[in-house]
Amino acid sequence: MIYDITAKDLIKSARSRIGIKFKHRGRNNYGLDCGGLLVVCFKDYNIYIKDILKYSREPIEEFEDTLTENFDKPIFDKRLTNRKLRVEDLKIGDLAILHFDDRRYIPRHICIVANHPLENKLTLIHTDSKISKVSEHIINNKFLDDIVLVYRPKYREE
Repeated sequence: MIYDITAKDLIKSARSRIGIKFKHRGRNNYGLDCGGLLVVCFKDYNIYIKDILKYSREPIEEFEDTLTENFDKPIFDKRLTNRKLRVEDLKIGDLAILHFDDRRYIPRHICIVANHPLENKLTLIHTDSKISKVSEHIINNKFLDDIVLVYRPKYREE
């Protein structure tokens, strides 16, 4: 499916929410979690992606299935390759899915890949309970090591 939105539109929407506080299962500007950030950014452009509303803080199998249903198969899956993800493999608008464990690579956290507005570097826009608000961070080696899946939505051409 090709979404009637550009990658830049998605990033603009995500950046407009920087500073909004983290709220588990949040789906509005009073509080967002990482999945909620993605859902509301698409919703800004009248695109309603499938969402999961009832989930704990632990990953569930439905999380990965829903991402695949919305965005097709991932273009990178760390569990299936020995190749290390490089920043050059990423494009703005990609969805980077991170793990927080050392051994199992269980997908747990969604980030939107963006381009830094002042530097020629890629960033991640996301939120979680540790950072407590929507934030943007330059992709460093730690982030690259933690990315377990990358989805590349099909956007409208600019």
